[in-house]
Parts: sequence; C-alpha cells; structure tokens
Amino acid sequence: MSSYNLEPPTKEAMATAETAYHHGDLPTALLAAVEEIIDEQGYADLSLREAARRAGVSHSAPAYHFGDKEGMLLAFYDQGFEMLYRDMLAAYEEHAAESSVERMYGIGEAYIMFAVEHRAHFEIMFRSGLAKVAHEKQHEGGDPVFGLVLQTIGELQEEGYFAEDNLIEVSLYLWSVVHGFSTILVDGSVPPALDGADLTVFLDGVLRLAVPEQN
Repeated sequence: MSSYNLEPPTKEAMATAETAYHHGDLPTALLAAVEEIIDEQGYADLSLREAARRAGVSHSAPAYHFGDKEGMLLAFYDQGFEMLYRDMLAAYEEHAAESSVERMYGIGEAYIMFAVEHRAHFEIMFRSGLAKVAHEKQHEGGDPVFGLVLQTIGELQEEGYFAEDNLIEVSLYLWSVVHGFSTILVDGSVPPALDGADLTVFLDGVLRLAVPEQN
C-alpha cells in the first residue's frame, strides 16, 4: 500500500474561491470558503455572511444559491460524498485487474486518505448530525459510496471470503473498521507510543486482520 502524509494539507481556499468566482462558479467558491472556515473554527459558528466575505462576493450570494446555513451545509455534505466516491472509485479501478481483496484494501485506503485530507467534509458528512436532515430532504449522496462497498464485498464473497455471511452485515463490519481508523487519525487519538510510526503499516495490518481466510 502506498504511504501518504497524515498531516492535513495547507488550505488555499481563498485562491480556489477567487478562481471559481472569476470562472462563474460561485457555489464552488462559497463551498471553498466554507471548508476554510470549518477547518479553522468548526461549523457551529459558520455564517452565510462570513462565507461570502471570504469568497469575496456580496452578502446575498450564499442565500441566493443555498437558501440558508443548513442549505449551504447540505451542499457541502453532497460535495463531500461526491469527492469521496470519486476517490474510492479511482482506487477500485486502479486495482481492477487484481484480486477483490486488493480492491477492498484500495477503497479502504482511499476512504482514510479522504478523511485525513478533507477533515471539514468528513466532519459535516459523519459527525455533525446533518445526515438525518440530508436523508429527510432526499440528499442521498452516500448511496453511491455504500453501493461501491457492497459491490466490492460481493466480489470478495464470490472469491470465497465471508462466503457464508450476510452481505450487508459484512459491509457494515468492514466499513466500521475503516471508519473507526479514520476517526482515530482525524481526532489525533493515535497513542503516544505510535508517534512517528508509519501508520500505513498499521492500516495494512488492520485491513488484513479484518478479512478472514477464504472459506
């Protein structure tokens, strides 16, 4: 498995916002500003006015595109799932000619990399309580992500792994392993004894322990 930087990347939201604005993509500019704000201070105090200020647009622009704060966060939520699906699908396709186990490792690593590199999105997607609101308003951005997980686990079963187990239960089990590892990294809860360790080695070990021998 490839190594990756576990430090959050330097944000250039203002530059992104300016570029998007001048290209006429104002919603993208505003969402770039949202990401910057959440990274700096969390989402509780996020406001339409502050997003507009950072994007360099009129105060009325966010309301025009998103309606209110909840609408803006739902757009950010949807954007996050689109990004996560894109990354996981790319990993799946990269390992298409390999075994289903390698495809599962690939999408698992892509999930964790996304969580570490896009902490603001991860927070809104999974830790803000917005998922219930999104479901009620038929924002089903997570469906393609879970669909890809189901497909990959189904392929594992076809190759003899978890062959006697329920597809949904196995998918939830493996998702819990990957999501839990992601949360440990995002929260900075890695034990001090592991400071400086190559966590990709632990990730590889955790994923391999999660998959039993073929039946």
